[in-house]
Amino acid sequence: MVEQTDWVENFRAPSNGLQAKKANQPPRHLRGDWFLKGPIPGAWLEVAVRLPGKALHVSLALWFEAGRKRTGTVTLGHALLRRFNVSRNAGYRALEALASAGLVEVEQRAGRAPRVTLQEATRSCSDGSHRSDLGGCATLNF
Repeated sequence: MVEQTDWVENFRAPSNGLQAKKANQPPRHLRGDWFLKGPIPGAWLEVAVRLPGKALHVSLALWFEAGRKRTGTVTLGHALLRRFNVSRNAGYRALEALASAGLVEVEQRAGRAPRVTLQEATRSCSDGSHRSDLGGCATLNF
């Protein structure tokens, strides 16, 4: 019998029933695990990562919920904030930062969780105008 070497293992199907990972492929979620549905616009993320506090956490929570519900308007409840390790007060501060950056529109409702609508990111161009696409700006100002 011929001795098996380590390279042979690369061609075997995994024993857990999942498909074998191809070389240079990013990791995938397992069946039943949650994931972010994309694509998330790069210009939107570039603005969100520069905001203070838990704004990026809340951004990811909003995009997660938007992908799950398949809509651009979602409810930002306490359970969703907790899932992304954000306290209620920090979540509302982050939501205010996202709204002032023009990334979301917030509908406050008395005694209820806010309804949040994801907006297209706008970027300031060197001539002072705002563009929602990247093609119009020769240089990017951040």
